[in-house]
Amino acid sequence: MVVGVAQPLTSAQLVAARIVGRDEEVLTRTPIGERNDAVHDLGALGTLGVLEFCLWCFALTSFGVPIIAAAPVSLLVATIIMQLDVRMTSSDNEPRGVLRSRPFNKSFYGYFAVRLAMCTILAAPAAIAVDLAIFRGEALEVMHKDRDTRNKAVYAEYDAKIEEIQRVGLGAVKQTLDGLHDQRAATVRAQQQAQSGVIESQAEARAAKLEVSRQDDGLGDRREGHGVLARDAEMRARLAAEQAKANDDRARTLLDNASQLQQQISSAEASYRAQLLRLQPDINRLLTERDGRLIKETTGPLTVFQGLIKLHDDPVRGVGLTFITLVVWALTMALELSFFLRLLFKPASIYDALLTVQRKLYVAAAAHEFRQQIMGYRRRVPLRIVEVEPSIPLHQ
Repeated sequence: MVVGVAQPLTSAQLVAARIVGRDEEVLTRTPIGERNDAVHDLGALGTLGVLEFCLWCFALTSFGVPIIAAAPVSLLVATIIMQLDVRMTSSDNEPRGVLRSRPFNKSFYGYFAVRLAMCTILAAPAAIAVDLAIFRGEALEVMHKDRDTRNKAVYAEYDAKIEEIQRVGLGAVKQTLDGLHDQRAATVRAQQQAQSGVIESQAEARAAKLEVSRQDDGLGDRREGHGVLARDAEMRARLAAEQAKANDDRARTLLDNASQLQQQISSAEASYRAQLLRLQPDINRLLTERDGRLIKETTGPLTVFQGLIKLHDDPVRGVGLTFITLVVWALTMALELSFFLRLLFKPASIYDALLTVQRKLYVAAAAHEFRQQIMGYRRRVPLRIVEVEPSIPLHQ
């Protein structure tokens, strides 16, 4: 193909040229490879737009924005980014590669600085959203521990107030009730000991009576007859029986005392419950006030974000979290700048050369036309006023 001979553009090339900001007339006189570059640029630009749309939808929904509101905002951001890239790349069409005779001009570096600053700002929400998704569990755990620590002081404060109210209002009743419980416990222990004494005395009496029978019958090496040892055994049996009866009487008395103490305890417990009911409104008021001061358990985006800030301050896990954030941030920036950075690696382009020549010709033609107009004005005969006849007299 000979450069300069116009060739019609295909539908795809025409659409791509109009979207990516290529001059259709100049593009028709370029090689087919450069015309296809416009289609390739459109594909790259569309992929970048879809990526930005998905990233911003993900970021906004991670921040708690409903998808019905996140989708239009994400579409707007993606459109702005695509428009910026198209305007910036189409405004710099200087010759590349072997056709370049000078370094990039200052406007290119200005474009790059502005685009880099905007990319840095726009990539931050995506990096934060990725952190929110990856470290959500750790962030909520940190906030849970922080909430428990801060609530512990509130619990201690109101527990002390409730104990003070109970001490003042229930102190006397509780002291009486505790004393009755102690007395009944001591009575029950004594009754159990007396009952054990009854059993031991009865056993001792039976053993003594058995010894009396053995003495009377002369069993073993004993002498037959009711002698001194038999009478001594009878005495032990009688004393043991008396001791068993005494222990039994004492056990019965203690059991009656324990029953009376239980009745007193029931009465004291009724008084305690009645007094507690009178104090319950004050206790409920303190509990309501305490619950109002407690930090509630939340799992929303703001809580997760606060947990991420605390994780960043953590001396152990903060380094890893910061590293991942920077990596995601840099990756998002690199993907967003990929379409704009194509200028740095763009090869020699006949389209850029033709467009530059055409623009210079347009400028030269406009300058020549302006010069001809000025020369025409200068060649005109100067105007001269011959006579003035005012329609209204100047002086009456």
